[in-house]
Amino acid sequence: MDFEYAAISKKDLTHKMEEFGIGFTIFKCDPLTSQVIGQPLRFVVIDHLQYTDPLYLEKVAVHEYGESLMIGHKEASILEWGVAKIEKILSPYLEWIRNFFPSKICDLNECSLLYRLMPDEVYASAKAKAESNPEAKKVLAIMKDFDFPEEASKILEEFNRSTKMVLADFPRLQSEAYYIVEHSHFPALFASFLARYVFYTKARRTAEDQAETLVAASGELNDRWESLLTDVNKRYLDRFTSLVSALMYKLTSTDNISQDEASELKDEVDRVNTPIKVSLPSHFSFAVRIGNLLKVEQSDADNIKDTIFPYLTKAKKIARLTLKVVEFDEHLSRELTNHEIETMRFYIQCLLFDALVSLNRNGLTSQLKDAKIQSFWKKQIDSISSDFQAKTANRLFTSQEIAIWTNINKLYEFYNEFLTNKNMGSSGTNVLRFSAPTDSPATIRQPKKRIA
Repeated sequence: MDFEYAAISKKDLTHKMEEFGIGFTIFKCDPLTSQVIGQPLRFVVIDHLQYTDPLYLEKVAVHEYGESLMIGHKEASILEWGVAKIEKILSPYLEWIRNFFPSKICDLNECSLLYRLMPDEVYASAKAKAESNPEAKKVLAIMKDFDFPEEASKILEEFNRSTKMVLADFPRLQSEAYYIVEHSHFPALFASFLARYVFYTKARRTAEDQAETLVAASGELNDRWESLLTDVNKRYLDRFTSLVSALMYKLTSTDNISQDEASELKDEVDRVNTPIKVSLPSHFSFAVRIGNLLKVEQSDADNIKDTIFPYLTKAKKIARLTLKVVEFDEHLSRELTNHEIETMRFYIQCLLFDALVSLNRNGLTSQLKDAKIQSFWKKQIDSISSDFQAKTANRLFTSQEIAIWTNINKLYEFYNEFLTNKNMGSSGTNVLRFSAPTDSPATIRQPKKRIA
């Protein structure tokens, strides 16, 4: 095979190109006729990861060569693996793919991002041009000697097994979320948080599995996750519609309400009326990635301050935008959106709640009676709230929430009530026992359908 590709650096990519991954191909086409013109442009990002073996980068280029000939994603993968086998690097190369780009293996029966992004008329033109291309025929002839690697088959089996295990736990996730939004007696905003926290901890627990990176690449999991989020969101809004109406009535019908009270009421209406799924990733893969980002090493500390301080530190970093759970560039001189603000708020709350999980796990909750600990917690939450408001121009908590989140004993009461409740409505399902998870890297998958 004889072909050319451009080895480029991340700094040379456009914002859109950054979404394409370590290798991608661009077809040039006539803007009026949508007909493909000239030769495809193949690119490999040499510093996509901190370090990549040059031989692996060459195999990425081989894959892009196959993609550019329109032979299909699966066929292009078999081509690159065949070349890797000839060069006697197939096993370590596949392990590298498994760790960093699992969707390349797990989604073999779906078409690549290249084909999914192409408009239909451009795709048809490129396909027709490839059918008369002698290069494509030559490559397909070479591939007759390439089998599907046994190592790739084992990774696929592992992926399918892990995906089934995660999916098997989804009914319990569904029951827990339903109970919280439909039957619990928590205040609306706390119920909203807990329903989302159940989803968050599911993604965090998935990260404990050795095959987590494979699971994160599952299109089926992403679809089920998004469907469940939508359903729970509807149930939440259905339950609290009357509360929103009551708050709106109070806001509009009271003449002697102060400006501060009106602002507080409006804030509460907006928050209660915010869909649950706004601050949660719509794809399971993104949720697992966030879980990894918020990882806090488990501690065996025998005092509260040392146990909870790492969680408070990460929460403060989110509030200060130094730990980014949203894609926001301060240099763009724009304000954070409501969606971004709510996402930051939710993950700060997750870390504070995770701190209580850690206390419970380490058997330190008896120390919560110490007035110094209570004062320490309140000062930390006040500091985080101040940082959050300075960066977002929004309050971290409503006045009702402040009474819960700044009082560590009250927060623990809520946590303990949720944790020890044996039944969830009529389902009889046990409440989830939260445990502090450990995480590992995940890879993002971008879905769209088209078979090459």
